[in-house]
Amino acid sequence: MGTWERIWPHGVCFLQSNCTNSSRYVTKAFLVVVGVRDDGYCEILGARIADGEDELFWSGLFQDLKDRGLSGVKLVISDGHKGIQKAVEKSFLCASWQISLTEVSESFDKVETCVMCILCELS
Repeated sequence: MGTWERIWPHGVCFLQSNCTNSSRYVTKAFLVVVGVRDDGYCEILGARIADGEDELFWSGLFQDLKDRGLSGVKLVISDGHKGIQKAVEKSFLCASWQISLTEVSESFDKVETCVMCILCELS
């Protein structure tokens, strides 16, 4: 996976139908981490469907990425979600966390559209 100095974790909540009871829906979260190179190139480093966006789920995703070779993270840019903030503090000890509502919103419009397409295909 290599060195990615900047990462953008993002979560999208959605409703999923229960396979055994199609009239029952449960809330799930699609967690995605995008890496950004200095030249602006973005790549989805990892993603998973989880039961929520709390610290436990984000920490698990970050650990999986580190196990696959993610290193060199210096800056994590995300919305103000407390689960992400706490997981970043524990997972990337030397990294700074920065909130950037405008950047996150604009940058993830395309990613979120792509994510929704993926979710539709999984349904």
